[in-house]
Amino acid sequence: MNYAKAVGRIVAHPAAYAADAARYILNDVGSALGLYRSPVKTILVVGLPKSGSTWVHNMMLDLPGFNPRYYEALYVKDEHGRWRSGKDADGRFLNEYVYDNIDESFFESAPRWGHSAYKFHARASERNISILEKQAPKWIVTYRDLRDVCVSRYFHFKSDPHNQFYPLYQQLSQEQALQHTAEIIRNEFVPWVQGWRDVAKRQPGRICEVRYEDLWTDTRKELERILAFYGIEVPASYFSKVLATKLTESQDLKTNLQSHARLLRRNTARKGGVGGWKEYISGPLKEEFKKFAGATLIELGYEQDMNW
Repeated sequence: MNYAKAVGRIVAHPAAYAADAARYILNDVGSALGLYRSPVKTILVVGLPKSGSTWVHNMMLDLPGFNPRYYEALYVKDEHGRWRSGKDADGRFLNEYVYDNIDESFFESAPRWGHSAYKFHARASERNISILEKQAPKWIVTYRDLRDVCVSRYFHFKSDPHNQFYPLYQQLSQEQALQHTAEIIRNEFVPWVQGWRDVAKRQPGRICEVRYEDLWTDTRKELERILAFYGIEVPASYFSKVLATKLTESQDLKTNLQSHARLLRRNTARKGGVGGWKEYISGPLKEEFKKFAGATLIELGYEQDMNW
């Protein structure tokens, strides 16, 4: 968790954060008093970056009594066992695939009686899986068309001054920046998807796999499937509230990143929709995608063959 950024947002929006803090406290107090009951007390959302995991997490936080839990981002430990930032000894940023893990300490501050919803981008390493298994018997894993992920990442990197690639993306042409993002997809995200797909195949019933496209096309149906996976029953009013948060038009990402990040909810979307990659990925980059992601796109049901 970036505490400096969080403090800046609190200063900018004190009333909104005060309201969130009050609700956060009431959720935990209500859970302690037995006012909120659910078949599960811990919901884990593990998402491919830019795959709607924040959206799913937000919807889980609208369940009665559920609170987000915050933790220090796990980068690497130094020789004294202390957490360091996501940079190596020379100050260079490490790849997300290297430092985006989880640790048992993340769960220590959550009250035992509380209802908790966590969101991670953690890869399917044996270490991460063993930690998740101790927290909850079932997890949600979100995917998205890797081509749309590439485009979404490009816009995020170009819009977020806090992102390590922001200075670079101010200098690169759109074509160069998309190529750079595609390399991240190749080296980090294709293995990420394959890792979690392998876990889902080995442990049927353990993971609820959610495709962003299905969630976007029929949000209520997909949400009902997620809740059924956990055995959670909700009133009709829950769906009305949640469905009202779906994006209906393009958003200014930079404004969202700076103004709409709250204690209980997060919003990092530029726009919703499916298949926007067709406007940006073509020619040599399209052929590259076929080589390194074609088989994965077919496996996830986004293409039937390589003729796209």
